Parts: sequence; structure tokens; C-alpha cells
Amino acid sequence: MAFDVLSFAGAKREWTPMERDAGHVLYGLEQMQVPGRAVVQRPGEGSSEGAEMAWARVSRWFDDARIRVFDPQELVDPTLELSLAH
Repeated sequence: MAFDVLSFAGAKREWTPMERDAGHVLYGLEQMQVPGRAVVQRPGEGSSEGAEMAWARVSRWFDDARIRVFDPQELVDPTLELSLAH
């Protein structure tokens, strides 16, 4: 199983590299035929409109690929099971 970890909670103006990274992970998962999960930090207060748009786009890609996405806060739960089930 492979994990991708992304954060859109910053003051960046350019989100293309983050989108490219997500695309590379999705391509690799497809090519290697392995399951994947993602940990994605949503844009926070003060984040740019570009962060919101990029987060929505990447979230849609993961959803379309049936990749389970976790919010970082979910990972604080010690009983969380990172199973293969979607």
C-alpha cells in the first residue's frame, strides 16, 4: 500500500507542483496496481482561492480513483484502522 501526504493549508500562490505530485502518485498506483491512501490537509483560514481550487481538484481525482482520503486530524485516533476497505 502506498500513501500520499499533501497539505493545502499554506499561503502559497502556486499549487501546480502539489497537483503534479498527486497526479504522479495516482499514475504510479495505477501502473503498479497497488492500493493507495492519502492524507490531505484542507485549506485553512487565510488560504488563497487557488488553494481551495487545487484541493477540490485533487480531492476529486482521489475520489474518482477510489483512493481513501484521511484528514490529518483523523490520524490522531489510535483506534483508526488504515485497512484496504474504502
